[in-house]
Amino acid sequence: MPPRITLNAPGLFIAGTDTDVGKTVVACAIAAALRRQRPGAPIAVGKPFATGCRKERGGLVNDDAEALAHFADCRLPLDVINPVRFRAPVAPAVAAETDRTPIDWDAVRSSFEQLQSYGDAVVIEGAGGVMVPLDPAKPKATWLDTRCFGLPALVVARAGLGTLNHTALTVKALQDAGVRVAGVVINGYEPDEAAA
Repeated sequence: MPPRITLNAPGLFIAGTDTDVGKTVVACAIAAALRRQRPGAPIAVGKPFATGCRKERGGLVNDDAEALAHFADCRLPLDVINPVRFRAPVAPAVAAETDRTPIDWDAVRSSFEQLQSYGDAVVIEGAGGVMVPLDPAKPKATWLDTRCFGLPALVVARAGLGTLNHTALTVKALQDAGVRVAGVVINGYEPDEAAA
């Protein structure tokens, strides 16, 4: 099990039914909306784990973390917004095992402490789906084991065949883990032109 890290600030955990379902788009939209609704109030954003990062400026950089920082106008360093980064576009546990790099839970804890101190509200984006393995040292550890850091979860799903099933399974898994589900966003839905 990962260590219990709980955020005490108001906020949301953006969970997904899968990878590439639009979690970043939704997280950025929420951060931007919070900025508009609360002018001058700092909004903290975080992506504790990111894979598929690019090598730049002497380190690894994640496009999602940069987008979150931009839309929230979050002035914290990217190392705080995104403390654990890997180059390979695979599950965090697989990337850590491949790189022979342990998951730095202390960096995640330190990041969250700084996010809480910085922002009036916090938006945290997960990586992959809620059952993605996070830590090779704890092979069964998933986002559910973090209890999503004490925040309510907003589930993002892609529109398409299987969405109802994937969404229901994700919502049930979160609820069974004790995570409050704030809502569901079906991303990329194209209404039927005949019905318009």
